[in-house]
Amino acid sequence: MFTSYNQKKSFIKYCESFDIDYEIFPTEHDMTGDAGYSIINHIISEGRVPSTIFCINDPIAMGAMQALLDAGIKVPENVSIIGFNDVEACNFTRPTLSTVYAPSFEMGEIGASVLHHMITGDDIHYPRRIQLPCQLKIRNSCK
Repeated sequence: MFTSYNQKKSFIKYCESFDIDYEIFPTEHDMTGDAGYSIINHIISEGRVPSTIFCINDPIAMGAMQALLDAGIKVPENVSIIGFNDVEACNFTRPTLSTVYAPSFEMGEIGASVLHHMITGDDIHYPRRIQLPCQLKIRNSCK
């Protein structure tokens, strides 16, 4: 459930560097709550429920969490779940959803600025790598 090759590569590298067992559940679905619900229902039906689920975005995590709860699987007692982006609705799920805050507004501003400088020729230092800090928002969906 990754939106880019680099996200998937970084996730795998992190897990391997800390000797964490993982399984990637690929999907051709949209990045929606319905997709998260469907994916987790499929995993539950196969009897492969993991102890922790990290989702590429918060809507998928919310759908996945609802599928777990509907199946009688307690969050976080049986399965911890975490999303990505820290949308406002994370504070209103039950349990509240742990997530990673990504500075989306700042990413947009920087992207627009870089594009402007590329178009106007003001800056010749391309390609470049820009890294912004993310922050873990621990709530009640993780042990």
